[in-house]
Amino acid sequence: MVLICDQRGNIRLAALRASGIEWFDPATAGVLPAGDLVLKPTNLCCGTGLRRFRFTAETGRWAEGERSFGQPELLSELAAVATTGYHILQPALYNHRAIRPLASRGLATVRLVTCRSLAGECSPLMAAFRMPTGQLAVDNFAAGGIASSVSLASGALGAATRKHAKGETFDCHPDSGARITGVELPLWHGALELCRRAHQAFPAFAFIGWDVALTDAGPLLVEANLTWGVDVVQMTNRKPLGETPFAEAFLGHLDGA
Repeated sequence: MVLICDQRGNIRLAALRASGIEWFDPATAGVLPAGDLVLKPTNLCCGTGLRRFRFTAETGRWAEGERSFGQPELLSELAAVATTGYHILQPALYNHRAIRPLASRGLATVRLVTCRSLAGECSPLMAAFRMPTGQLAVDNFAAGGIASSVSLASGALGAATRKHAKGETFDCHPDSGARITGVELPLWHGALELCRRAHQAFPAFAFIGWDVALTDAGPLLVEANLTWGVDVVQMTNRKPLGETPFAEAFLGHLDGA
Protein backbone atom coordinates (compact mmCIF):
# COMPACT_ATOMS: atom_id res chain seq x y z
CA MET A 1 0.00 0.00 0.00
CA VAL A 2 1.08 3.59 -0.66
CA LEU A 3 -0.24 6.28 1.65
CA ILE A 4 -0.04 9.80 0.22
CA CYS A 5 0.36 12.51 2.85
CA ASP A 6 0.64 16.26 3.10
CA GLN A 7 3.82 17.96 4.32
CA ARG A 8 2.86 17.60 7.98
CA GLY A 9 2.26 13.87 7.64
CA ASN A 10 -1.53 13.96 7.58
CA ILE A 11 -2.81 11.03 5.52
CA ARG A 12 -5.35 12.94 3.49
CA LEU A 13 -4.57 12.69 -0.22
CA ALA A 14 -4.90 9.07 -1.30
CA ALA A 15 -4.31 5.40 -0.61
CA LEU A 16 -3.13 3.10 -3.37
CA ARG A 17 -2.87 -0.65 -3.62
CA ALA A 18 -1.54 -2.75 -6.46
CA SER A 19 -5.10 -2.99 -7.77
CA GLY A 20 -5.29 0.78 -8.15
CA ILE A 21 -6.46 3.83 -6.24
CA GLU A 22 -8.38 2.72 -3.18
CA TRP A 23 -9.29 6.18 -1.95
CA PHE A 24 -8.69 9.76 -3.01
CA ASP A 25 -9.52 12.86 -0.98
CA PRO A 26 -12.35 14.58 -2.88
CA ALA A 27 -10.77 17.96 -2.10
CA THR A 28 -7.83 17.12 -4.37
CA ALA A 29 -10.08 16.28 -7.33
CA GLY A 30 -7.91 13.24 -7.92
CA VAL A 31 -4.82 15.31 -8.74
CA LEU A 32 -1.36 14.76 -7.28
CA PRO A 33 0.33 17.86 -5.82
CA ALA A 34 2.20 19.86 -8.47
CA GLY A 35 5.61 19.69 -6.84
CA ASP A 36 8.49 17.40 -5.92
CA LEU A 37 7.38 14.17 -4.25
CA VAL A 38 9.22 11.74 -1.98
CA LEU A 39 8.35 8.05 -1.68
CA LYS A 40 9.65 6.08 1.29
CA PRO A 41 9.00 2.53 2.53
CA THR A 42 7.86 2.42 6.15
CA ASN A 43 9.72 -0.77 7.12
CA LEU A 44 13.28 0.05 6.02
CA CYS A 45 15.99 2.19 7.58
CA CYS A 46 19.00 4.37 6.70
CA GLY A 47 17.23 5.91 3.71
CA THR A 48 16.96 2.56 1.93
CA GLY A 49 14.36 2.56 -0.83
CA LEU A 50 13.69 6.32 -0.78
CA ARG A 51 12.76 7.74 -4.18
CA ARG A 52 12.42 11.40 -5.16
CA PHE A 53 10.30 12.56 -8.09
CA ARG A 54 11.20 16.08 -9.25
CA PHE A 55 8.39 18.11 -10.79
CA THR A 56 8.75 20.46 -13.76
CA ALA A 57 5.96 23.03 -13.94
CA GLU A 58 6.48 23.70 -17.68
CA THR A 59 5.76 20.09 -18.62
CA GLY A 60 3.58 19.08 -15.67
CA ARG A 61 5.67 15.90 -15.31
CA TRP A 62 7.79 14.27 -12.64
CA ALA A 63 11.32 13.04 -13.30
CA GLU A 64 13.34 10.34 -11.54
CA GLY A 65 16.76 10.07 -13.14
CA GLU A 66 16.18 9.49 -16.86
CA ARG A 67 12.55 8.46 -16.37
CA SER A 68 9.63 10.86 -16.78
CA PHE A 69 6.07 10.46 -15.51
CA GLY A 70 2.78 12.17 -16.14
CA GLN A 71 0.16 11.69 -13.44
CA PRO A 72 -1.30 8.45 -14.91
CA GLU A 73 2.17 6.93 -15.29
CA LEU A 74 3.20 7.99 -11.80
CA LEU A 75 0.08 6.51 -10.25
CA SER A 76 0.76 3.27 -12.12
CA GLU A 77 4.33 3.29 -10.80
CA LEU A 78 3.05 3.80 -7.26
CA ALA A 79 0.55 0.99 -7.64
CA ALA A 80 3.37 -1.33 -8.71
CA VAL A 81 5.47 -0.27 -5.70
CA ALA A 82 2.47 -0.88 -3.44
CA THR A 83 2.84 -4.64 -3.96
CA THR A 84 6.03 -4.59 -1.86
CA GLY A 85 4.46 -3.23 1.33
CA TYR A 86 3.57 0.04 3.00
CA HIS A 87 5.05 3.25 1.60
CA ILE A 88 4.47 6.93 2.26
CA LEU A 89 4.37 9.47 -0.56
CA GLN A 90 4.71 13.09 0.55
CA PRO A 91 5.38 16.49 -0.97
CA ALA A 92 9.12 17.09 -0.64
CA LEU A 93 10.37 19.34 2.13
CA TYR A 94 13.04 21.99 1.63
CA ASN A 95 15.46 23.34 4.20
CA HIS A 96 15.38 26.83 5.64
CA ARG A 97 17.03 29.24 3.23
CA ALA A 98 19.89 29.85 5.69
CA ILE A 99 21.07 26.24 5.50
CA ARG A 100 19.90 25.22 2.03
CA PRO A 101 23.49 25.24 0.67
CA LEU A 102 24.23 22.41 3.14
CA ALA A 103 21.50 20.17 1.74
CA SER A 104 22.90 19.43 -1.75
CA ARG A 105 20.10 17.61 -3.67
CA GLY A 106 18.21 16.33 -0.64
CA LEU A 107 16.94 17.35 2.79
CA ALA A 108 19.31 17.88 5.71
CA THR A 109 17.90 16.97 9.11
CA VAL A 110 18.86 17.08 12.77
CA ARG A 111 19.00 13.78 14.63
CA LEU A 112 18.02 15.02 18.08
CA VAL A 113 17.94 12.45 20.89
CA THR A 114 15.71 13.21 23.85
CA CYS A 115 15.74 11.54 27.25
CA ARG A 116 12.80 11.09 29.62
CA SER A 117 13.64 11.09 33.32
CA LEU A 118 11.86 8.90 35.86
CA ALA A 119 10.07 12.05 37.01
CA GLY A 120 8.66 12.48 33.50
CA GLU A 121 10.80 15.41 32.40
CA CYS A 122 11.95 15.24 28.77
CA SER A 123 15.18 16.94 27.74
CA PRO A 124 17.70 16.85 24.87
CA LEU A 125 20.62 14.44 25.23
CA MET A 126 22.75 14.78 22.06
CA ALA A 127 22.28 16.07 18.53
CA ALA A 128 23.88 15.73 15.10
CA PHE A 129 23.16 17.58 11.85
CA ARG A 130 23.09 15.22 8.86
CA MET A 131 23.70 16.49 5.31
CA PRO A 132 23.34 14.82 1.90
CA THR A 133 26.25 14.90 -0.51
CA GLY A 134 26.61 14.38 -4.26
CA GLN A 135 23.48 12.96 -5.87
CA LEU A 136 22.08 11.56 -2.62
CA ALA A 137 18.46 12.38 -1.88
CA VAL A 138 18.94 11.17 1.71
CA ASP A 139 21.12 12.56 4.48
CA ASN A 140 21.70 9.29 6.31
CA PHE A 141 25.15 8.79 7.83
CA ALA A 142 25.14 5.12 6.79
CA ALA A 143 24.21 6.01 3.19
CA GLY A 144 27.24 8.24 2.63
CA GLY A 145 26.09 11.60 3.93
CA ILE A 146 28.16 13.76 6.26
CA ALA A 147 27.21 14.86 9.77
CA SER A 148 28.39 17.35 12.37
CA SER A 149 27.85 17.92 16.07
CA VAL A 150 25.24 20.43 17.21
CA SER A 151 25.65 22.47 20.39
CA LEU A 152 22.52 21.95 22.47
CA ALA A 153 22.94 25.42 23.94
CA SER A 154 23.26 27.42 20.72
CA GLY A 155 22.67 25.17 17.71
CA ALA A 156 26.23 25.83 16.48
CA LEU A 157 27.72 23.19 14.19
CA GLY A 158 31.08 21.51 14.57
CA ALA A 159 33.21 20.16 11.74
CA ALA A 160 31.48 17.40 9.77
CA THR A 161 32.67 13.85 9.21
CA ARG A 162 31.65 10.71 7.33
CA LYS A 163 30.87 7.42 8.99
CA HIS A 164 33.91 5.76 7.43
CA ALA A 165 36.04 8.88 7.05
CA LYS A 166 39.13 7.60 8.94
CA GLY A 167 39.67 10.98 10.55
CA GLU A 168 38.65 13.15 7.58
CA THR A 169 36.65 16.24 8.58
CA PHE A 170 34.86 18.98 6.66
CA ASP A 171 34.69 22.62 7.70
CA CYS A 172 32.77 23.32 4.49
CA HIS A 173 30.27 21.27 2.51
CA PRO A 174 32.14 19.23 -0.13
CA ASP A 175 29.62 20.12 -2.87
CA SER A 176 28.61 23.73 -2.32
CA GLY A 177 31.64 24.95 -0.38
CA ALA A 178 29.24 26.50 2.15
CA ARG A 179 30.64 26.92 5.65
CA ILE A 180 29.65 24.27 8.21
CA THR A 181 31.87 24.76 11.27
CA GLY A 182 30.55 27.51 13.54
CA VAL A 183 27.27 28.02 11.67
CA GLU A 184 24.28 28.31 14.01
CA LEU A 185 21.21 26.41 12.89
CA PRO A 186 18.08 28.55 12.45
CA LEU A 187 15.00 27.81 14.59
CA TRP A 188 17.15 25.80 16.97
CA HIS A 189 15.35 26.53 20.23
CA GLY A 190 12.02 25.89 18.54
CA ALA A 191 13.31 22.50 17.40
CA LEU A 192 14.39 21.64 20.96
CA GLU A 193 10.97 22.55 22.34
CA LEU A 194 9.17 20.65 19.57
CA CYS A 195 11.05 17.45 20.36
CA ARG A 196 10.64 17.89 24.09
CA ARG A 197 6.86 18.25 23.74
CA ALA A 198 6.67 15.37 21.26
CA HIS A 199 8.51 13.05 23.67
CA GLN A 200 6.03 13.90 26.41
CA ALA A 201 3.34 12.34 24.23
CA PHE A 202 5.19 8.98 24.41
CA PRO A 203 5.86 8.38 28.11
CA ALA A 204 6.57 4.67 27.61
CA PHE A 205 9.93 5.40 25.95
CA ALA A 206 13.02 6.55 27.79
CA PHE A 207 14.92 7.69 24.67
CA ILE A 208 13.74 8.79 21.22
CA GLY A 209 15.80 9.95 18.27
CA TRP A 210 13.89 12.59 16.32
CA ASP A 211 14.59 13.57 12.73
CA VAL A 212 13.84 17.28 12.49
CA ALA A 213 13.70 19.30 9.28
CA LEU A 214 14.42 23.01 9.70
CA THR A 215 12.27 24.72 7.05
CA ASP A 216 11.04 28.20 6.18
CA ALA A 217 7.72 27.12 7.72
CA GLY A 218 9.46 26.23 11.01
CA PRO A 219 10.91 23.04 12.49
CA LEU A 220 9.02 19.92 11.38
CA LEU A 221 9.24 16.36 12.71
CA VAL A 222 10.03 13.92 9.90
CA GLU A 223 10.01 10.80 12.04
CA ALA A 224 10.77 9.32 15.46
CA ASN A 225 13.27 6.50 15.95
CA LEU A 226 13.55 4.08 18.85
CA THR A 227 16.70 2.69 17.22
CA TRP A 228 18.35 6.06 16.80
CA GLY A 229 21.88 5.39 15.62
CA VAL A 230 24.29 5.74 18.53
CA ASP A 231 27.14 6.06 16.03
CA VAL A 232 26.15 9.39 14.46
CA VAL A 233 25.69 11.30 17.71
CA GLN A 234 28.82 9.87 19.36
CA MET A 235 31.11 10.18 16.34
CA THR A 236 30.12 13.76 15.56
CA ASN A 237 30.22 14.96 19.16
CA ARG A 238 33.40 12.97 19.79
CA LYS A 239 32.00 11.90 23.11
CA PRO A 240 30.67 8.53 24.30
CA LEU A 241 27.17 8.22 25.67
CA GLY A 242 28.74 7.28 29.00
CA GLU A 243 29.84 10.90 29.42
CA THR A 244 26.27 12.15 29.08
CA PRO A 245 23.18 11.67 31.32
CA PHE A 246 22.37 8.58 29.22
CA ALA A 247 23.87 5.97 31.55
CA GLU A 248 22.23 7.35 34.70
CA ALA A 249 18.86 7.60 32.97
CA PHE A 250 19.18 4.14 31.43
CA LEU A 251 20.03 2.50 34.74
CA GLY A 252 17.28 4.44 36.49
CA HIS A 253 14.68 3.15 34.04
CA LEU A 254 16.00 -0.39 34.42
CA ASP A 255 15.66 -0.15 38.20
CA GLY A 256 12.18 1.29 37.85
CA ALA A 257 11.00 -1.32 35.35
